[in-house]
Amino acid sequence: MTSAKTITILLPLVKTPKVAVFAGDIDSIVLGLSSPLPVYFLAAHQSVVLRWISQFIPSSRILTYHPQPKCGYLNNCNIALQVKYSDITSVLKQNQVTHLLPFKIKPSLYRWSLQNHISLVSTDYSRQSRLENKIYFDRLLAKHHLPKPPSFIFHRRLNNPPFSTPYVLQKPNSWSGEGTFFIDHPDQIDQLIQNKKINPRLRYLIRQKITGTSYGISVFICPGTIALSRCRRQCFLPEDSSGVKKFAGLQWETEQFSSKTVDQINQSFLKIGQLLYQQQYFGFANFDFIVQNDGSISIIECNPRLSSATFHIFQFPSLISDLNLKSLFFDGFFQTKNYRQPARVYSYPSSSFTGSVFHVFTPSSTLSTIKSTMPLGLYSADLNTPPIADITRFSIQSQQFVNFSEVEVGEKYPDSDFTYLYSNFPLFGQNNQPNSTGQKLSRYFCRQQL
Repeated sequence: MTSAKTITILLPLVKTPKVAVFAGDIDSIVLGLSSPLPVYFLAAHQSVVLRWISQFIPSSRILTYHPQPKCGYLNNCNIALQVKYSDITSVLKQNQVTHLLPFKIKPSLYRWSLQNHISLVSTDYSRQSRLENKIYFDRLLAKHHLPKPPSFIFHRRLNNPPFSTPYVLQKPNSWSGEGTFFIDHPDQIDQLIQNKKINPRLRYLIRQKITGTSYGISVFICPGTIALSRCRRQCFLPEDSSGVKKFAGLQWETEQFSSKTVDQINQSFLKIGQLLYQQQYFGFANFDFIVQNDGSISIIECNPRLSSATFHIFQFPSLISDLNLKSLFFDGFFQTKNYRQPARVYSYPSSSFTGSVFHVFTPSSTLSTIKSTMPLGLYSADLNTPPIADITRFSIQSQQFVNFSEVEVGEKYPDSDFTYLYSNFPLFGQNNQPNSTGQKLSRYFCRQQL
């Protein structure tokens, strides 16, 4: 009788990823706290954010770093600069962090990730940078017959433009509102060149200025899934004395679009979603577009990353067909990326959510000093109950909002936003300007802090 041999098969050890997120991004906080993976929260030493998250996140999951004075105010310092001028790299390596979730990837951050063998939880950087390029994206829309404004490329001089003013002139790789200029007369372009706002040797996108209401929409893409979010209106402060309207936040759309508009939203953004899916895109692609008076849409630009709308989408799934993206986000990134499988498509959802993202500004006439800071966290709309630090308790059971800011006592701000409110009720009216509640909260936070 022969004895059976025991055969031992050695399987390769699969290293569990350790992810770090910046506590200065509140969408990263709710995402990280919901993840089955080990997620750590980066916060600056002695910062208001560190004091806040220490109230509801275990200390074992908080990684403290020390920014250098070169960072300046953290409220204005992007992630790439914080990584460059701090000990974040050594903190991540000491804690064996393998992945970092950034809000926005700049070239220097991408190079740093390669040099330090820390993966960025994002779509491929080269793909992301192409989509952010205004000229590339405009050509992509034209190639696939997607609705967009008439446009042309400006280089050196304006010769026989195909349409008349008003124009919108944009630097190809501009960020947010920077590098965008509204042109009412061609002579203004010469003035921009003389003032060295633009370089005539470079190429710029000029598109026809379209009248209508400005909206944003998110498309979430991961293996097996393409989903459209609800739309949000882009809202502004009233024009100042120089005719400039500042971006003041967003209001999740409460009105019903016409069937024509909904059909065009589905056709256009699901088509873009399929195009990106074929390129194995991962994560959120956010699009700005305009709904014109006849109900037709015109797509303006793409922001391929997390956005100010992401927090609401994570926290209130009705905004994206009741998908639990807090779970799906990390699952979609770390699972085997099988984009060969057909994607399940989620078209434009219905939702009764009426929340806002509201920017609180310092008074425009003075250089304002932060005299005190308000507790960060969850507030009741009537301000009659003490705030709660744990923002994961944000719900639709009662009117609430989250107060978030990184400002510190003694900092000075000239006519800028310094506090951000994320509500589950409207803070803007149908004119896309702050309503009475928004104005009341703005006055309250200015009075308490300035």
